[in-house]
Parts: sequence; C-alpha cells; structure tokens
Amino acid sequence: LLTSRSARGLVRPLFQKAMPARLEAALRKLFYCMHRYARAPWLVLRALILAILTQGLRVLLYSVASVALGQDVPFLFFAVFIPIIMFVSMLPFSLGGLGVREAGFVYFFSSYGLIDADGAFALSLLVFVATLLSTIPGAYSWVRISGRTNPVT
Repeated sequence: LLTSRSARGLVRPLFQKAMPARLEAALRKLFYCMHRYARAPWLVLRALILAILTQGLRVLLYSVASVALGQDVPFLFFAVFIPIIMFVSMLPFSLGGLGVREAGFVYFFSSYGLIDADGAFALSLLVFVATLLSTIPGAYSWVRISGRTNPVT
C-alpha cells in the first residue's frame, strides 16, 4: 500500500496543506525509495542476507572473545542476547552505545548466571576496543583520501 502510486495520489491532497515542506520532501523521498525497492525485491533480499551475515559474525566475535577470556558460555545464549543488546545500544541514549551495551551484557549474562558481572563487562569492553582498533586502518585511509583534490574511488 505504501508503494502504490494510486493510493498516494488519494492521500496526498489530505496532507499537502497541513504538512510542512521539509516533511513533505522527506516523505516524498522515502516513498520514492520504497517504490524502487518494491520493484527490485532481490535488492531487499540481498540487504537482508548481508544484515544476517553481519549479525552472525558479530555473535561469533563475542563468542570467540568469551573463550579468550576463559568464559564457558553456550553459543545459543550469544545468538539470543547479542541482537537484543545491539538493538538497544543503537537507540540514542549514549554516544555509540557505550555504557548501554555494557549494562546489557551485565544484565543478560549475569542474570542467567552465565558470567559474573565483571566478566560480562570485560567481554563487552574487549570486543568494543577490538572493533575500535580494527577501524584505525580505514580511518587512516579515509583521512589520506579526503585530503586529495581528486580522490580515487
């Protein structure tokens, strides 16, 4: 329904007078993008597969890091808790989810007796620092490329 041009044509006159111009422009862009995605479902499927793969690798990263810290936590708990914690940490409560993510780890993993609170906090911080350090080469490249007048893409 949201991607239907005819439905949009019926609703537009109702909202056109009451809607601020910036909001109307944003909604127009949103509907345009949704219409394009509706015509290319393979693109949505591809994005979904990449998102699932990314989250799966994130879960695996936390699982491997817990083994490195000497914690014996079944993989299933990571597969359930990590997506919830990551979702909550993306909400705009803090800078980069810092603090929210650690609190989520302490809450979920220590509540179920899987890891003590200190271990859960350490696990979250370890993966955060490792992820941050892994972005340094990309940041360096970005700084070098952004200084060029004609960057190579």
